[in-house]
Amino acid sequence: LLESSKTMQIQATKIDELQAALDKANSEKDELQKKLDEALSKPEDTSKLDACMADLANEKKNADSVISSIKQKFMSLKSEADKAKLALVEVTTDSDNDGVVDKKDKCPTTPENTTVDVTGCTLDNDKDGITDDKDQCPTTPEGTKVDDTGCTPDADKDGVSDDKDQCPTTSEGAKVNEKGCEPDTDKDGVVDSKDNCPTTPVGVKVNKEGCTPDRDKDGVADDIDECPMSPEGAKVNEKGCEQDSDKDGIVDSKDSCPTSPKGSKVDETGCTPDNDKDGVADDIDQCPESPEGSKVDEKGCELDTDKDGIVDSKDKCPTSAEGAKVDETGCAPDGDKDGVADEIDECPESPEGSK
Repeated sequence: LLESSKTMQIQATKIDELQAALDKANSEKDELQKKLDEALSKPEDTSKLDACMADLANEKKNADSVISSIKQKFMSLKSEADKAKLALVEVTTDSDNDGVVDKKDKCPTTPENTTVDVTGCTLDNDKDGITDDKDQCPTTPEGTKVDDTGCTPDADKDGVSDDKDQCPTTSEGAKVNEKGCEPDTDKDGVVDSKDNCPTTPVGVKVNKEGCTPDRDKDGVADDIDECPMSPEGAKVNEKGCEQDSDKDGIVDSKDSCPTSPKGSKVDETGCTPDNDKDGVADDIDQCPESPEGSKVDEKGCELDTDKDGIVDSKDKCPTSAEGAKVDETGCAPDGDKDGVADEIDECPESPEGSK
């Protein structure tokens, strides 16, 4: 660029010098023409006139030659000047204003204000083939395979690039570790997102849900269940066995008397035996052989409502006055069977059947 400018300055100087010589030659030509005209206007001395005209003609010829030579040089210099101007334009034009002249610009249509390299192209600092203005990962290690955003592909969108992802098909949205795999906090082989028991002790065998198997579905894992075949829905204790609230040896689900006193002897229903089925357990029944269906008191003995010593089930006179003397039927004695009790019968020996 500096040399082209210097060349143009030299050519401009030469053009100015030639222009001055041309102007001088033209002036001399005009002077000769003036002298010729004067000589022609005075025809008295013909011999001098002819000599003068010959001299003038010769000088004119020389002047024309000089002028012609100057014009040729002038045209040559002008042509060279035009070429120099074109060369100057060529080495100074920067169409996209990126600081790299078009002649050296491999990307001559770079958008304005874009930072470019020495070739006039947008920078690609990490050399991944994606220019910095479009590169969302501008510091990718050299040689890394990238997508059209300049970043290493991450097919499952878990934030771990495919080249480092040991689990490249993780479900979208799942939390992953630095290897791109879903965490398995309790190390049971079932990832946390599918683990219904995420705190299983290390080494415990689990099912596909991450939980210890529980065949009887009582909430107690088989490996610690002392009663692994409990009926479904039964309430169990921490050992997986059905509860026995009254500690009588009969589980609650089969215990018809779930509140039996501690230490009570019970039958297979969980209740204290009641052989006479009067509702009073044998261990407190003072009359353990009461007739079936008879009404008994809290001691298990038949009732004697009129307190005459004859139980109601055998008392034909259940409303005898308290303290009255009665026979084995619970009624006052009537020796002559006349319907009047002996204690008020004034004729206690009336013939049988008499009125």
